[in-house]
Amino acid sequence: MLIEFRVADIGRAVRTLRARGVSPSPIRNEPFGRISELLDPEGHRIGLEQSKR
Repeated sequence: MLIEFRVADIGRAVRTLRARGVSPSPIRNEPFGRISELLDPEGHRIGLEQSKR
């Protein structure tokens, strides 16, 4: 299972999560934008995506 959220500023979202003790993956650049992933406490994947502008 993967739940994906689009965010306006992925760098800010990742910094906020890290400040709260969450460990998202490093931000990756993809042809469609920038992404990062993390796992919830039950092991489900959660994706963050910032689309290209």
